[in-house]
Amino acid sequence: MTFNVKEYYLAEKEEKETKKVDPFNLPIKGKKLEFEGKEFKLDYSVIKHLNTLIDDINVNDDGLIIIVGPEGAGKTYFASQLAYYVSLKLQTSFTINEVHFDGQTYIDKSLNSKNKSINFLDESRRALNKMKGNSKNNVEFMNFLSECRSQNQLHFILLPAFADLERYVAVHRCKLVLSVEKKRGDDGKLKRGIFNIYRSNNKSMLNQVWENKYKEFPYSMRVYTGRFENILCINKEQYEHKKEEAKKERYLSENEESDGHTNKKENIDTDRSIHSGKMTYKQSRVYHYMKYEPDLSYAAIAQKVGSPVSSVYKIIKRLKRNGHL
Repeated sequence: MTFNVKEYYLAEKEEKETKKVDPFNLPIKGKKLEFEGKEFKLDYSVIKHLNTLIDDINVNDDGLIIIVGPEGAGKTYFASQLAYYVSLKLQTSFTINEVHFDGQTYIDKSLNSKNKSINFLDESRRALNKMKGNSKNNVEFMNFLSECRSQNQLHFILLPAFADLERYVAVHRCKLVLSVEKKRGDDGKLKRGIFNIYRSNNKSMLNQVWENKYKEFPYSMRVYTGRFENILCINKEQYEHKKEEAKKERYLSENEESDGHTNKKENIDTDRSIHSGKMTYKQSRVYHYMKYEPDLSYAAIAQKVGSPVSSVYKIIKRLKRNGHL
């Protein structure tokens, strides 16, 4: 009987496929951590990469982590675990105050934070799409990510697609690229909890991914696949509240801008609502902080309200013009 090379390799491939382990059933080999009384494990492989970034930050460099994946795949949960681990190692804060849904508040917070701080931009596509309507804001945000190395901070950017970021930021500024996955199992239930680590030092390949030569990161770029647990390492109630407020702010802003006369319409509407006493929720909050906490800076009020400083400044200006302050 002659040896058939083709049949051998086909049989070997079939054997490997039958032995293939479903990544959603992989055990988590990692370090035990605890958040608000809940224990979870963080994979040793991702910890190794985080430790490298921590070493960079300790020698006055910075770090940009990009996490991509479809909505509902667990980007926020996974990223919060990474940020929580880093906060413990750097002995810095990671709370809802470090989580942002708007590019301008992200910049404001970063500029007013100390070295070795953590900055976390969630719902990044929506934030970036909103800024694209104002090219000046979009350019400002991308320029900030390009030039913020001197801040000596760690930046987390969460978004569905790698190409949503400007090329230089996506290809040359990122130090760690991760993705998360979700799929529907045989029982019809949705499964989450898989992450992938990619080679971020292969800039040529990253550039090709950014140019959409590949629909997703090529398998050859994948360094490791692991699992993460369903633990959110920030206060869930505060997170949901801030996310909802950001959504209201975003859609109210979009509605105001829809007629193509953004600044004029915003000024008129704000004047009318304040003059008539029918303030919006955001306007009333700004009024409250200005009247009852006068020592707060505009940046501090903007952070509390969850709006850009420029937006808060306009509201304060009109409150004063109408005699409310």
